Amino acid sequence: MDSMIRRELSARAFPGAAFLCGTADQTLYTHNYGDLDYTHTVPVTDSTLYDVASCTKVLSTTFVLMRLYDQKKISLERTVGEFLPRFAGTPLTTLTIQELLTHTSGLKPTVVYPDLIKPAHGGKLFNGHRNEQYPYLVDQNLYMVRNVVQDSVYLSGVPRPGYRQIADSLWVNPSVDTIMARKIIRSYDPGRRGRYLYNDSREHVPAPANRRTNYRSHTRRIDRRTVCRTGVYRHRIPAARMDLARAYCTDRKR
Repeated sequence: MDSMIRRELSARAFPGAAFLCGTADQTLYTHNYGDLDYTHTVPVTDSTLYDVASCTKVLSTTFVLMRLYDQKKISLERTVGEFLPRFAGTPLTTLTIQELLTHTSGLKPTVVYPDLIKPAHGGKLFNGHRNEQYPYLVDQNLYMVRNVVQDSVYLSGVPRPGYRQIADSLWVNPSVDTIMARKIIRSYDPGRRGRYLYNDSREHVPAPANRRTNYRSHTRRIDRRTVCRTGVYRHRIPAARMDLARAYCTDRKR
C-alpha cells in the first residue's frame, strides 16, 4: 500500500493522502503522505479532515441499487416518472435509473440550494476566491462564506411538528423536497443526454426510488452485513468537534 500511494503521488493522482488500516478494536498501521494541495504548503497530518464527498455515491445509493438489482427488485431501464410522481410530466420523466447511475442523464453537474442557508451578515453565499470571509472550499474555485445561518422556515436545530430529522441535530421542512426537485428539473439539459456529464443531482433522484422498493430494510441489512463488521460506526466525530475550516474538499480537481 505504501508503494502504491507513493507511486500515485508521483503521478499527481492526488496531492496527499492519509492511510489507516485496522479493526474496530485496534489500529494496525497508519501513515500520512504529501500535502493538501499542489502548493505544498499544508502537509497531511493526523488531524487532517477530508470531506467524504462523492464516496457516499458508492457506499449508499449505488450499493443499495446493486443489491436490489441482484434480487430482481428493480430494473435499470425503469424511469424516473415511474417512481417519482413529482417528476411526471416534466423533462425528467423518461430518464432511466441506468442513465442516472452512469452520469448520462443530462442533469447539471452541481445544483446549489441557497434557499436553505444564507450569510449571517448579508452579502453573497459563495465567492470565487478564498479569503478570511470565504474560507470553505466547496467546489473548484468556489468558497462559502464563514458565517451562515439556517433559514428557520426550512431547517431547525430542534424537533418541530411535521419536520423530518436528517442528522443528529437537524430537522428539515418537507417542502425542501419540492425546492430540490424544482432546481433539479431546471438543471436538466436534454442536449447533454446520452453523453457523460458527472453530476451530484443523480443521487437525489434514485434515492426515493430505493424507498419504493423497501429501501430501509435493505439499507439496514447492508449495514449489518458490511459496515457494522468494520466497526466504522464507532468512530463518529460529533459535528460540534469538527473545525470545518480544516476539512479539505476531496472533489477538487487538479
